[in-house]
Amino acid sequence: APGKDEEMAPASTEPPTPEPPIKPRLEELTVTDATPDSLSLSWTVPEGQFDHFLVQYKNGDGQPKATRVPGHEDRVTISGLEPDHKYKMNLYGFHGGQRVGPVSAIGVTAAEEETPSPTEPSTEAPEPPEEPLLGELTVTGSSPDSLSLSWTVPQGRFDSFTVQYKDRDGRPQVVRVGGEESEVTVGGLEPGRKYKMHLYGLHEGRRMGPVSTVGVTAPQEDVDETPSPTEPGTEAPEPPEEPLLGELTVTGSSPDSLSLSWTVAQGRFDSFTVQYKDRDGRPQVVRVGGQESEVTVRGLEPGRKYKMHLYGLHEGQRLGPVSAVGITEDEAETTQAVPTMTPEPPIKPRLGELTVTDATPDSLSLSWTVPEGQFDHFLVQYRNGDGQPKAVRVPGHEDGVTISGLEPDHKYKMNLYGFHGGQRLGPVSAIGVTAAEEETPSPTEPSTEAPEPPEEPLLGELTVTGSSPDSLSLSWTVPQGHFDSFTMQYKDRDGRPQVVRVRGEESEVTVGGLEPGHKYKMHLYGLHEGRRVGPVSTMGVTEDEAETTQAVPTTTPEPPIKPRLEELTVTDATPDSLSLSWTVPEGQFDHFLVQYRNGDGQPKAVRVLGHEDGVTISGLEPDHKYKMNLYGFHGGQRVGPISVIGVTAAEEETPAPTEPSTEAPEPPEEPLLGELTVTGSSPDSLSLSWTIPQGRFDSFTVQYKDRDGWPQVVRVGGEENEVTVGGLEPGRKYKMHLYGLHEGQRVGPVSAVGVTAPEDEAETTQAVPTTTPEPPIKPRLGELTVTDATPDSLSLSWTVPEGQFDHFLVQYRNGDGQPKAVRVPGHEDGVTISGLEPDHKYKMNLYGFHGGQRMGPVSAIGVTEEETPSPTEPSTEAPEAPEEPLLGELTVTGSSPDSLSLSWTVPQGRFDSFTVQYKDRDGRPQAVRVRGEESEVTMGGLEPGHKYKMHLYGLHEGQRVGPVSTMGITAPLPTPLPVEPRLGELAVAAVTSDSVGLSWTVAQGPFDSFLVQYRDAQGQPQAVPVSGDLRAVAVSGLDPARKYKFLLFGLQNGKRHGPVPVEARTAPDTKPSPRLGELTVTDATPDSVGLSWTVPEGEFDSFVVQYKDKDGRLQVVPVAANQREVTVQGLEPSRKYRFLLYGLSGRKRLGPISADSTTAPLEKELPPHLGELTVAEETSSNLRLSWTVAQGPFDSFVVQYRDTDGQPRAVPVAADQRTVTVEDLKPGKKYKFLLYGLLGGKRLGPVSALGMTAPEEDTPAPEAPEPPEEPRLGVLTVTDTTPDSMRLSWSVAQGPFDSFVVQYEETNGQPQALLVDGDQSKILISGLEPSTPYRLLLYGLHEGKRLGPLSAEGTTGPAPAGQTSAESRPRLSQLSVTDVTTSSLRLNWEAPPGAFDSFLLRFGVPSPSTLEPHPRPLLQRELMVPGTRHSAVLRDLRSGTLYSLTLYGLRGPHKADSIQGTARTLSPVLESPRDLQFSEIRETSAKVNWMPPPSRADSFKVSYQLADGGQPQSVQVDGRARTQKLQGLIPGARYEVTVVSVRGFEESEPLTGFLTTVPDGPTQLRALNLTEGFAVLHWKPPQNPVDTYDVQVTAPGAPPLQAETPGSAVDYPLHDLVLHTNYTATVRGLRGPNLTSPATITFTT
Repeated sequence: APGKDEEMAPASTEPPTPEPPIKPRLEELTVTDATPDSLSLSWTVPEGQFDHFLVQYKNGDGQPKATRVPGHEDRVTISGLEPDHKYKMNLYGFHGGQRVGPVSAIGVTAAEEETPSPTEPSTEAPEPPEEPLLGELTVTGSSPDSLSLSWTVPQGRFDSFTVQYKDRDGRPQVVRVGGEESEVTVGGLEPGRKYKMHLYGLHEGRRMGPVSTVGVTAPQEDVDETPSPTEPGTEAPEPPEEPLLGELTVTGSSPDSLSLSWTVAQGRFDSFTVQYKDRDGRPQVVRVGGQESEVTVRGLEPGRKYKMHLYGLHEGQRLGPVSAVGITEDEAETTQAVPTMTPEPPIKPRLGELTVTDATPDSLSLSWTVPEGQFDHFLVQYRNGDGQPKAVRVPGHEDGVTISGLEPDHKYKMNLYGFHGGQRLGPVSAIGVTAAEEETPSPTEPSTEAPEPPEEPLLGELTVTGSSPDSLSLSWTVPQGHFDSFTMQYKDRDGRPQVVRVRGEESEVTVGGLEPGHKYKMHLYGLHEGRRVGPVSTMGVTEDEAETTQAVPTTTPEPPIKPRLEELTVTDATPDSLSLSWTVPEGQFDHFLVQYRNGDGQPKAVRVLGHEDGVTISGLEPDHKYKMNLYGFHGGQRVGPISVIGVTAAEEETPAPTEPSTEAPEPPEEPLLGELTVTGSSPDSLSLSWTIPQGRFDSFTVQYKDRDGWPQVVRVGGEENEVTVGGLEPGRKYKMHLYGLHEGQRVGPVSAVGVTAPEDEAETTQAVPTTTPEPPIKPRLGELTVTDATPDSLSLSWTVPEGQFDHFLVQYRNGDGQPKAVRVPGHEDGVTISGLEPDHKYKMNLYGFHGGQRMGPVSAIGVTEEETPSPTEPSTEAPEAPEEPLLGELTVTGSSPDSLSLSWTVPQGRFDSFTVQYKDRDGRPQAVRVRGEESEVTMGGLEPGHKYKMHLYGLHEGQRVGPVSTMGITAPLPTPLPVEPRLGELAVAAVTSDSVGLSWTVAQGPFDSFLVQYRDAQGQPQAVPVSGDLRAVAVSGLDPARKYKFLLFGLQNGKRHGPVPVEARTAPDTKPSPRLGELTVTDATPDSVGLSWTVPEGEFDSFVVQYKDKDGRLQVVPVAANQREVTVQGLEPSRKYRFLLYGLSGRKRLGPISADSTTAPLEKELPPHLGELTVAEETSSNLRLSWTVAQGPFDSFVVQYRDTDGQPRAVPVAADQRTVTVEDLKPGKKYKFLLYGLLGGKRLGPVSALGMTAPEEDTPAPEAPEPPEEPRLGVLTVTDTTPDSMRLSWSVAQGPFDSFVVQYEETNGQPQALLVDGDQSKILISGLEPSTPYRLLLYGLHEGKRLGPLSAEGTTGPAPAGQTSAESRPRLSQLSVTDVTTSSLRLNWEAPPGAFDSFLLRFGVPSPSTLEPHPRPLLQRELMVPGTRHSAVLRDLRSGTLYSLTLYGLRGPHKADSIQGTARTLSPVLESPRDLQFSEIRETSAKVNWMPPPSRADSFKVSYQLADGGQPQSVQVDGRARTQKLQGLIPGARYEVTVVSVRGFEESEPLTGFLTTVPDGPTQLRALNLTEGFAVLHWKPPQNPVDTYDVQVTAPGAPPLQAETPGSAVDYPLHDLVLHTNYTATVRGLRGPNLTSPATITFTT
């Protein structure tokens, strides 16, 4: 205690001293708790006191986050984390402006399923749950010292509430509120401070919640905004490395603005920027000074959700963002406005229907209606894939939402609630299934390497073919297969998804109702058999003003020639590309598609324009073989493929030839090739010219391929720079490669393509003008400029100051360095290159092509924008009114089978004329010209029932404006009445013993399919379905010599026509009964015998060979039916065997036939013998022995010696060892060692050696060892023998034993063991064989150890007079099994006559044991058989069970011989149930009846499915059941029903039948307009229409009425009724031959 006082005294009594204060120290940071969205941290401060702490970590996006903690706290909970995520937490302490630390800890948040979010009640079911729910907590007002809160309770009622928050010192504070309240004002707060408020509800003693919100108190109006006095602005003398953003909060909202506030956790920023997207998706930026911490963003749309991003700028770097979502108020947002004009209460809103409008693999789009009133907001509730409840809030003015983050191919139940004036209405529900994930692998790359079309259709490319201010025209290809329909998806200006559906035969569509000057991403999906394939996507931009998008197609009067592909050739190869060329000998294709697989095996496709006859496929791998498939497309049809194999060049052969490596400023030492140009062309030659930008070459070579594909070479001197290559073919394209040679090395190539002039043209490729002698102007490229950049595209523009180019080529390299090229028509002066990567620099090269020559390049550098919204992107200004005329809408105003009438509007200006374009049935473009003052036209000469896409162009001052487009369908021709199909004749075409061939004719009309019905031998109905295009069928599986009646039905549109019958008798079975011939031994070795046999007639199902092994056990070898020989393995040498062969046919076993054979003896081998034994090494307690083997192998070795007590010791050694160390010997003692070799149970040897252990070193004489406590056996002696017994006695040399064991073997090799008490020293062994030698072993058992053995040998006495000796005694043999059934078998054996007095048969089910050498029979049964009989029947056996059999031959009471074997009873065949019948057949149910089979069945399985295919349904019933009712059937449908017997895992053959449910009939039958003698019967028709109705009316004493009325009728008048009479009326429908269920009513006149 005094020490303690002394220690504390200075702290409490001394005044401050000039000594420095204790510097505080951080010690350990620990994670004390984890939830799915938070980690709780705790730390210790062993010394000193910190002003405050800072916890830093990175969020899931890698953004740094910081949380400030007051200095008196030693723990904090970090919330807002991601589930199942690892975080590294760093803790800093701040003291006197200095930063100490960090100390760190790793924490992992819990998985999401552990803690469902408390604010999302798990109320998937639409019924309201029993307990109350908290809704939303909102900050409704703020002052410098208070916050006003309001909340909703969407369900139930709470007893009370508590509001919790932490004050400025971090201490928790609680405010209690009554259960009837829904708002509170929390006072006593600090000005300008952010508080997180938590609301809990209390119900029946349980706390629910919390729901939370963040609020900021207003700043003191008379105080400047300064940092909190407890947070000095300069935390450390060294400023921290970089400032950190804290949290961004929406603090206020109006219809056109949002107020934002934020914190800075560390440091100071120079300025801030707030970014968001306006209603058109354009990014907007608001800049704020660095000293500010709040801003109001104005100019927003009312009732709209905005995501706000805050960035901090510090020393030129941008940090962040931190984000928050805010919703502006509705323009007139009054949740409980009291109407002043009318006393009526406001209309209570009502929810209508909830519908799933679209599904993707990870989202569902929902839409709903509100037929009455207005909701404040909506809530969509569902459960995620883990069963956790989720909720999505939707503003009250919305009527749809897309729920994302779902799992693919998953069913969701969506519940929609509406909230109005604090009350919750609903839910309304809908079930939605997300699309399967496999729908979205890259769909634009069809995997059609092989020319055979795969089974599924594939989408090709989606292209924007036209644009107007309010529409985009799209076209797509389907390179393979056919789709049922398509859907085009895009988002409108407000971000809502829109869907346009298109029929499967279409390949183009115009999407209207778009915004002018807006970019749209269009996604195309194909639907095939209920599955959605795709999407393929493209970007399109609507025009600001009328732009021309299509060239005027030229019409041609010639009839169309069907185009044909001929030859595909590889014309050139580089390390990363293959050039292909092909011919089209006839016709013209719309476009081509080249398909191949890349190096990863992924399918790729390249589209080529129809006027091209070649393409270069780039982006390939060097030295790689590719199979290229070419398809041609014409009029929507695919022709081809034709294929070719190409191999890319090895990489080292062709470095990128077109880009000289002139990066380094120093000129390289070796020369470089520049550009190769075609300067002239004639029918048989091309003139080439090239440049050398650096150095000098010794010579050049020009290489090309001739018409047969053979490479040709032209050599040119090094001083030349041009050459004319002659001997070429007219009108042919050549690719020329130029190589330069320098000091023996080849440089290049550079390449160019040239086309020789046609044969009939003049020598030059250009016509000489007749009016002027000057040559035509050679075109020239001007400047290339980047005019626009987006994150994924660059827009280019160029000038052509002189002349005209045929076309242009823009070349660049993509993000992977692969070269790309875009071809542009010659009349264009700009292009947008899309598919680029964001924030990436590209070098664009432009080439112009004119008359086969390439000019250029001119180049420009462009950089794509960053993917994040660019703050500098200006909003698009409204376009000024264009001066030129505009087209409005094109509409189809009329239709006939051969014409369409069109009408259009011109909203601005005036056109000189119009043209209407469309494609005829053969895909040829047609054009009709209309005068400028017209606004309608009728297009004639069209096909009936055909869909046409009409394009309208306006012509103004030589320019074409448009098109605007529309779809129209001509009227179909009137269709003739369908012909009722009719069956002709059914005939027997062929007959065998088990089949009948039928054929038939169809007298009239087509059938969908046919059905042949007959009854099998058991009387069960059978049916054989046949395709509608067949006229014959073979019915198999019939019984021989049996008469069958076959019925043929024809099916069309679900109706059955017929039947047509025919009878036939199957041929008798002429197969002979099988018979075994002879069994012969073909070969014998020491361990096998080969057998062969004959089958003189008939066929067996299989064979069985039986024999006995050396122990007398029966062995069985099964043989297949088609075999006639077998080799039996695993036999003993020099042993005689008898083999029995049985044939199995059906359930019968025929035979046996037998053969005897003796296996061959083992070949004589020289006997092995031992070599020398030597002592190799000695110690005081061990001796190592070594030996040799002079000849032959041994199974093992044994080393024997005697220990110091004279007891023999043995050391076993493995066969492959030649040394052994004998341990635990006495020091300085001599030992004699004997080595034996063991082979086949015999001991050979010994060889011997003497060895002496070394004397013990420096060891005092040990005390005499204590006598061993272990007992020792003495001597074992046979003291007496009789013909069937021996008497043994033994001695114990030392100590007592607990017990003894005597072991010996019987004559059949069975080991026997006898247990003797430890106080005994003799035993009598009986039951032995006369005159038989026995070896007897004695073991002593002591404390669980077995000691010994001692051994002795003895021979039993001779048999009494009249009995035979062991050598000549009789033997049992030939144990065999016959007449096997499921519960019995007959055992047969052979024995000499009179040799045995009787036989003892023991049998039971064996239980194999690993502890015993033989199976031990359990459940043994015995059967005595007289000695005169050599067979016995074993009864009451278990079916399908293996039995162990032992037969003893007895002489008097003695077992003179025994033989063993095994046999298995038959498994019963599980029979099918019988006599299948149907009763109580209704519209949706029927009863199935059957009779059970004779054999036992555990249960019956009843299965049923629609007869023409469907999902089978099954029900299992008890084995005692005889009937089962089927429910949930479809009215008027035909079902196939099967019943099978079930026993364990075994099922019988099915019993099959067919039933047809009663068609659904009329309902709600009523008698109306009852007057004297008159009434009208009225009914509701069935869902499926009927042909006619049958009306029956009866009454006691009145004549019955029966009438027929058409199937379209719903009432029937009754006349001449008798007054005051009870009538019963029944109405049934007749559908084909089937009557529907009746509707019945009783009425009184």
